[in-house]
Amino acid sequence: MSAGLRVALVLAGDRDTTRALSLVDELCARGHEVVAVLPGRAGDARAALAERGVPVLRSPSDFRLQPVGSGLAGLFRFHRTLRELAPDVLCCEDAPMTRLASIRLGIPMVYLTTGLPESPVLRAAERRLSRLDTMTVVPSEYAARHYRDAGRTVAQTPVVPHGVDLEHFQPLSPGVRQHLRQRLEITHTGLVAIMVARVHPPGRPAYAGCSRKGHDVLLDAWRGFHAEYPDSHLIVIGDGVDAAGERHRQELIRRFRTDLADSGVTWIDAVEDIRPYYAAADVNVSPSRSDEGGSVCEACAMGVPSIVSDAGGLPETVTAGSGWVFHGGDSTALGAALRSACAEHGNGELAARGASARRLAVGRFDARRMSVALADVVERAARRLPTVPELRPRVVSIFTESRFGRRPDGRWTALDPYTWGEKWDRYALDGNQVRVVAQGDQRRIAESPPVPGGLTVVPLPCYTGSSSLLRNLPSLVAAVARAVVEADTVVLRVPGVVGSIAGVVCRLLRTDYAVEVVADPADGLRAGVFGPLGRRLIPLAERHLRWLVRGASASLYATHQTLQRRYPRRPGTPTIGMSNVVLRPGTLAAHSRVWQPPPFRVVTIGNQENHYKGQDVLLRALRELVEEGLDVTATIIGGGRLHGELIELAHALGVASRVVFTGVLDDRACIRELLDSASLFAQPSRAEGMPRALIEAMARSLPAVGTRVGAIPELLPSFCLVPVDDHRALARAMRDLLTDREAWEEQSRDNLKIAQSFEQTLLEHQFSAWLDRVPSAWHVS
Repeated sequence: MSAGLRVALVLAGDRDTTRALSLVDELCARGHEVVAVLPGRAGDARAALAERGVPVLRSPSDFRLQPVGSGLAGLFRFHRTLRELAPDVLCCEDAPMTRLASIRLGIPMVYLTTGLPESPVLRAAERRLSRLDTMTVVPSEYAARHYRDAGRTVAQTPVVPHGVDLEHFQPLSPGVRQHLRQRLEITHTGLVAIMVARVHPPGRPAYAGCSRKGHDVLLDAWRGFHAEYPDSHLIVIGDGVDAAGERHRQELIRRFRTDLADSGVTWIDAVEDIRPYYAAADVNVSPSRSDEGGSVCEACAMGVPSIVSDAGGLPETVTAGSGWVFHGGDSTALGAALRSACAEHGNGELAARGASARRLAVGRFDARRMSVALADVVERAARRLPTVPELRPRVVSIFTESRFGRRPDGRWTALDPYTWGEKWDRYALDGNQVRVVAQGDQRRIAESPPVPGGLTVVPLPCYTGSSSLLRNLPSLVAAVARAVVEADTVVLRVPGVVGSIAGVVCRLLRTDYAVEVVADPADGLRAGVFGPLGRRLIPLAERHLRWLVRGASASLYATHQTLQRRYPRRPGTPTIGMSNVVLRPGTLAAHSRVWQPPPFRVVTIGNQENHYKGQDVLLRALRELVEEGLDVTATIIGGGRLHGELIELAHALGVASRVVFTGVLDDRACIRELLDSASLFAQPSRAEGMPRALIEAMARSLPAVGTRVGAIPELLPSFCLVPVDDHRALARAMRDLLTDREAWEEQSRDNLKIAQSFEQTLLEHQFSAWLDRVPSAWHVS
């Protein structure tokens, strides 16, 4: 610590001085002297500082635009005031005049920004003025990029997000929620959304005549949504920022009430305590066109999930598990997000997003931690240290075989949306940011959900098959190596080409890394996925994976025992055995099932990029059952490179009329309906880790059969297991279970009981404890 510093704090006014006052408290607690410089109109701030015993000087400049003559005179007087104060470090919040007044004084400058200027002209000026700062503290990675693109370094632009008092903002009791709903005359049980933002007048060039906070976008989306869900309700809180803003607010109120008589909207002026209103809401909406997310942070702390636009730093205030991100200004996309929230509200899953939002606030937006970080920056600036420890989210880079494609709007989307989410959501639980290093297809594909905020795709060259891999290998190795060098924390998802290359790079660079061991490569090779050559490569593949796992500084296994025995970790390193399956509230069936007579329907779910999931084996088993006279059909969910080949096989086997190929489904409610209406789930995999689709089927109390690979034997009894590639054995197991009522109902009960061990809260706690022990890639001594 730098003891006994004299810190001059310059504030431009009274507008939201919470961060500055918290910094004052922390600096004083460390034994530093703080002297504040404020304009004469800053009455409330002056009183708050006086209560803390902080001397307050009146600034010779009021930080407003003035005629050139008087402005230069005020600047000169301000320069003289700072010179007479002779502080060890100068700290100011959104007062650009301070930068000019401190020129040639030789005083280290810490400039606290609340966000980027709206005007492109002012943004350009801000980039140039920031060169006068020793440190420019920014609230988001988005804002940091603005300065770093202008040549500022990471050390000169520490990221310290807006903080929230977690004791003041915390989930309130259901009684408070119900009381306020009654006071607002909300008597139904539909979705209640809230927007908290003051209304800005339209017409500013930066927003092409639209309102800055996006009230118009939300109201346009609400029209269609409320017509579809008339028991929904919207609470809009905030007055106009000025007279013009209030006129625009009244215009919005009149226009919306005229367009829709029963709008389901309650308009409220500014309130002293916003917490009860958050408590009354199910989801918070921030459709802003330019924001750093202060209200979203408060909603997170209150345990309320959020729907945010992709403007500014807003996407950094939610994760895939705590909310949704939509394209700014797109009321159709916002309406789709509202429908998703409504669906989760109906099935009970929205509460899990609220719990994730609270954990995000604790991990990323704790005001106490923010003030400590700011005080650290001030001390280091005073000592003119070359580096600054940023209080920014931990960035976890995951190297994986997943594939992503481009949407028509240019954003990334998962090519297998049903399976990708659970792999990454848990890494963002404690406020971390996630970089997924994976194959990125630059071609535009059909519209599908974009990747959520807090997740960045680092695209690698695409390859399909061994020949394509060999052609692209040089560029692939170079791209993976570059991603390793740029990573903060490295996690390799193995086995897989990308993870293996990254592992070799890490070993060569002596970089710490963690592994997620999700399957045994020998299973797929032994089953002939890569032909006779693949079988010969089994010993090499096993030795390579053991080498990667033994070299890892931490390990996560997708099984509880199987993979740990085959690929042991290095002694003394943190490890955990758990699935990447997280069953959210509402996923588990309420009770087991009662057997129903034929017709029977078998369901399987899996990627069709390769033969790993054994859909072809299921089709041959289906033919066996049909030829025996059993009334049975199959539904095959998933898509990929082999989709057409599987359809052709169904025709060749004569069972096409008994098979439904759904293609890729990203609607979980639809998938759940298919599982609930099925008679049996089949998992005829040739290679497997902990099978997510099987566990989700078990969570719906659905009986299942599977092969003896990976962790499937840890989930299913022996009479439900069959050898790999044995369609006749699969047919027998399916027939025996479907036609034995007692065994079928017993397995329904057992499967539901086993699936309960995969509930969200328990697994998230275990995973967070493990991730805390995963070391950073690069150690700095």
